[in-house]
Amino acid sequence: MLTETTLTDQIAAGRHDRLRILICGAGVAGRTLTQLLRRQGLHPVLIDKAAPDAASGYMLALMPLVDPTFRTLGITDAYRDRSTPLSRYRILRHTGSPAREYRMTDLFDRYGDYRGISRGELLESLDATAATITHHTIVTAIHQTPAATTATIQHATQSVTAEFDLVVVADGINSTTRDLLWPPATSPDSTPDGEAG
Repeated sequence: MLTETTLTDQIAAGRHDRLRILICGAGVAGRTLTQLLRRQGLHPVLIDKAAPDAASGYMLALMPLVDPTFRTLGITDAYRDRSTPLSRYRILRHTGSPAREYRMTDLFDRYGDYRGISRGELLESLDATAATITHHTIVTAIHQTPAATTATIQHATQSVTAEFDLVVVADGINSTTRDLLWPPATSPDSTPDGEAG
């Protein structure tokens, strides 16, 4: 379960870790990484710009590739309880009538389950182990040196600057943190011929 915690308390908890880690974004990727790191005895600082009650999103279909990670996290039962097995793939015409249907059980019975789950249910499954988070929080500046990365983090009216060994940018398609590292005009994808800048 994610517990709302002050930013300063999160930073203090990980101050003496062998790796001081900041994770920006508490979606599926951010929460999964947070839980995996906590199992290694680390205390990553997890922040999210959204409110705790923000909309959880959409439906997902997950392949058996997720199974090893869920086993490592100990959430296989929670995941299976919250998800639905998918056994067929149906293509519909523009009128809504079936055009073709493929049974998938022969393929996935060999490798594991193909399951449907809402993003909200998946996030709840990932929260089975206690972790801390600070919502309404963004990174406003990043300065990198060979020794560490200094991040300025804004929560409400409080601004905190702290050093990290690793900053993970997982705050989604409209990431404001990524723009601090690669401003839109200079991002690797915007250079001529796809060459990195």
